[in-house]
Amino acid sequence: MKWWMIVVFVVFGLVADVVVFRILLKRAKHTGRNDPNWQDLARQLGLTLSGGDPVFPAIRWLAFMVRPVELIGTWREWPIRIYGYAQGSGKSSIAHLAIELTGPNPKGLQLYLARKGRWISGRPKPGPYTAALQAVQTGDEAMDAKVNVWASDPVFLRTALLPEIKTRLVRLLESGSGAEIRLEGATLIYDEVGGMGTEAKARIPEAVETLGAWRGIVAFYNR
Repeated sequence: MKWWMIVVFVVFGLVADVVVFRILLKRAKHTGRNDPNWQDLARQLGLTLSGGDPVFPAIRWLAFMVRPVELIGTWREWPIRIYGYAQGSGKSSIAHLAIELTGPNPKGLQLYLARKGRWISGRPKPGPYTAALQAVQTGDEAMDAKVNVWASDPVFLRTALLPEIKTRLVRLLESGSGAEIRLEGATLIYDEVGGMGTEAKARIPEAVETLGAWRGIVAFYNR
């Protein structure tokens, strides 16, 4: 290989590195704690924006590597956490958004709620928090046609489902892609597929209210 060809390859490599670095740096400035969607949601819900800071703050060219962003605080009387995470890895990685409300559940109520759909199983995955679940028909034809409801105490759940809670649940699960609500021990979780964006930001406050209503159902069961 001639010397001038080596020079061309080196120069091309350096230019490519600079371009990639600038793209990643620009992306870092508009993600994490600098993302206006996370900032607006924190102000709207009165929560603390945590994370989003560089993993290696002293190394400028690694500024795009940031710690996971989350909103934490208290909603009503329950600790709340809103965060994003990835399921899988590499090209098969899928972004998720989740909300957690934590409170007492000493009687061990189990819940799983998911939208029905042709390509959606709507069934809980086997695990320690789903062993006692039973499929529930709520008696509301509109809701039963759209939502799969599973609970460890079907009689209680049918009694506790007020019309407003049913309406909110159906609206939320239909608006969020792959949305589900599950109770894992003391933690009630709303989970949807997708990252934080303007649509998700607009949906999250209603999701918090809906999750809070179900947190109330859990509290009533454990009274």
